[in-house]
Amino acid sequence: MMITKVLRHPEPTQGQPLLGVRGQHYSNKPLFTGYCRAGSSQVEMESTTPLDYFKLMVSEDMVASMVAETNRYASQTLRNKELSPNSRFRKWVDVTIQEMYAFMGLILSMGLIVIDYLEDY
Repeated sequence: MMITKVLRHPEPTQGQPLLGVRGQHYSNKPLFTGYCRAGSSQVEMESTTPLDYFKLMVSEDMVASMVAETNRYASQTLRNKELSPNSRFRKWVDVTIQEMYAFMGLILSMGLIVIDYLEDY
């Protein structure tokens, strides 16, 4: 990732307010440029999808660890429990990194989009 600088709106000229979209005034706050500030440094992002922003906060190593621990827990549970013939655990397959990203995206979406019944998600 490349280091970049913060871009700011230009200063207004001689008593003229600077106008933004639809003629609104805007301040000298940093422009959003597709660059993201991570920690004390800035990083240039090749793309700016929601997943890219998520990956700035949650590394692939963290997700890989979550996958490994989920699969380990399932393995231990399958070994140590007596399962009924119709148990969902009998159909267990190990979780993949892509599935974990999808699950985490679903959980985040459920927090933003509230639906009355869990089954409706």
